[in-house]
Amino acid sequence: MKQTMKWQLELRESIRKPTDLVERRVITPDQLPAIEEIHRNFPFSITPYYARLIDWNDPNDPLLRIVTPNIQELDLSGSLDVGGEADNTVEEGVQIKYPSTVLMLPVPVCLAYCRFCFRKRLFDPEVRGEEVVKNLSDALTFIKAHTNVNNVLLTGGDPLVLKTSELKQFLIFLREVDHVKVIRFGTRALPFLPSRITSDPELLELLAEVSRSDKRVYFVNHINHSRELTPEVGEAVDALMKAGVVLTNQAVILRGVNDSSPVLRSLLNDLAAWGITPYYLFQCKFISGSGHFRVPLGEA
Repeated sequence: MKQTMKWQLELRESIRKPTDLVERRVITPDQLPAIEEIHRNFPFSITPYYARLIDWNDPNDPLLRIVTPNIQELDLSGSLDVGGEADNTVEEGVQIKYPSTVLMLPVPVCLAYCRFCFRKRLFDPEVRGEEVVKNLSDALTFIKAHTNVNNVLLTGGDPLVLKTSELKQFLIFLREVDHVKVIRFGTRALPFLPSRITSDPELLELLAEVSRSDKRVYFVNHINHSRELTPEVGEAVDALMKAGVVLTNQAVILRGVNDSSPVLRSLLNDLAAWGITPYYLFQCKFISGSGHFRVPLGEA
């Protein structure tokens, strides 16, 4: 039997119970029923690694705000599909919004859950798994048949929740499709669980095999605050670079997290210094339950 890896063991120890938040004095006992209701519809989970980065004594800590449910999420104004993804779905778990790009949703699970997630519909227990790839062979056959597709984005849910042996099925097949030039991962592994990278040499070997000089693998990371850049992340960044992976970042302007020029300036400069190219800077979308994160466009 294959030995369980460090990252898998760590993931199992994630903070997942609303009562844990009472014990840590993040919420009060009278708020518990509301938080439990929120948790049922959009669960929270915080890896032990990320928990160590949080100042649990500061109710305004930006990292705490990113991953901890808040009673303001009961305001459901907005939409659960702000990107019109249902209209762009061509196969189960396969979307085409732009002719040259296929977006694949391989798994309805993340390493931890951003409270402003614009795909939070995927994690509702009532619909979990309904929009993800159910037949890998059909999805890959679709990509091979559409020669206009030159890049594939694996996102989700975080594709790095999958075991490396499962990822290998995607990557080896895709790399053998001549017209697929770029493979991208949309992932929060770096800030949430860098051991996913550093404790899995098989993953790094796989990435080195499929990221070639003329057909690169990209990690589109999601880092919103400079405090998410730690020595552990630096070790993972070095390992990915040595494997030939190109690193970019997408950040979201979030109230109470990075909604100031000095904080954003620090984030973008630090990312560039670390070799992670700032790529996207998003407005927080009008997703249900995220109004307390949104910054008006003019202010942004």
